[in-house]
Amino acid sequence: MSPSEYGRLLNYFRQFYDPSTTKEIRTPRGCTFLLTSFYQQKINKLISSDNAIQKRDSLVGERPYVVISARGRSRASFRNWPEEYWEALCYSILTNYPDLLLVIVGAPNGSFLKRFGGDRVVNAIFTPKEESIDLSIAFFEKAVCSITSQSGSTHLSLQSLCPSLILGHERQRHAVDENYLKAPVMFVETKNYDVNPKFVFDSFSQFYEEIKKRRVS
Repeated sequence: MSPSEYGRLLNYFRQFYDPSTTKEIRTPRGCTFLLTSFYQQKINKLISSDNAIQKRDSLVGERPYVVISARGRSRASFRNWPEEYWEALCYSILTNYPDLLLVIVGAPNGSFLKRFGGDRVVNAIFTPKEESIDLSIAFFEKAVCSITSQSGSTHLSLQSLCPSLILGHERQRHAVDENYLKAPVMFVETKNYDVNPKFVFDSFSQFYEEIKKRRVS
């Protein structure tokens, strides 16, 4: 559904209630939810299917991995972190953390790193469309952490309770307001998406070490 179609749908529903006595709530993007009482939402943790779990385990086994989702959309392209920066970040992780695998997820028409590969890289971008979200959730469920840049994958990661390093311009929204299940988050804030890859890698290193400490304790 396009933004204009969605807007028309909202306006259609608005003719059936009085705005002065009715409160509109913003639904969670990329989330499933149940309305349990007036103005309250119950947010459910996303759970992958058995088939997706089996496919995930066949691809990564028991090795620890980081999920990468590199936004590369034509809409609002100024919010894309450059692909060469994503590549530099991936190479830094692979070089400095030889125990980690990288798993690349995202939609083929909206992601960078479509052809990124290597011995320790699982590129799942071209997973069949009907399986893609389910498999992405399975990856998020078991990941050491994810690295995303304000995309649908960000919401999937948070609602899978995956520790999430988010690169973006809306810290309050993604790290707090729409982090309904309180997943661990490190937010790298940038207004123009030109933040240096080394800074993002250093942020990842700090986040990763903190995650390991929490798991030990």
